[in-house]
Amino acid sequence: MEYGFLGNTGLQVSDMCLGTMQFLWTTDEPNSFAVLNAFVEAGGNFVDTADVYSRWADGCKGGEAETVIGKYRRNQPPPDSKRFGSVQKVLSDRNFDLLDKIEEIARSRNKTAAQISLGWILAKPNVAAPIIGANNVEQLKDSLGATGLKLNEEEMSVLDKMSEWKSQ
Repeated sequence: MEYGFLGNTGLQVSDMCLGTMQFLWTTDEPNSFAVLNAFVEAGGNFVDTADVYSRWADGCKGGEAETVIGKYRRNQPPPDSKRFGSVQKVLSDRNFDLLDKIEEIARSRNKTAAQISLGWILAKPNVAAPIIGANNVEQLKDSLGATGLKLNEEEMSVLDKMSEWKSQ
């Protein structure tokens, strides 16, 4: 995992931010804990959470992700250890051509489309960290496969051009 500063806050965070909106909504508590464990073991320390994420889902009232994160943190070593010690809470037709191009680049690099997309976002100077979500450890590991990925100038240029907004 690579690290950078969150804007001008002085906080050093992992270059991947784990989105948690799925915790206790589409992901049960054991799988949520497994995703958190895998993220921390990969060096992640930046988690996005907001107590409104699942409020609209049947059976949810909001705050489900925060409940899971709180239980997880209570069961971890003290904050001075490396494990989850510095998690920061952050409140938080042409499109098909672009997706085809992303998949083409992914095949040529033996990566997934998600990894290429995340690598593209990671290369943007105004992005502190993309927010990734995972329903299971396999999805998290796939997203983390983008860490350290550097797209070349041609790949960046073509993706940037294809994603430009053009008003009619």
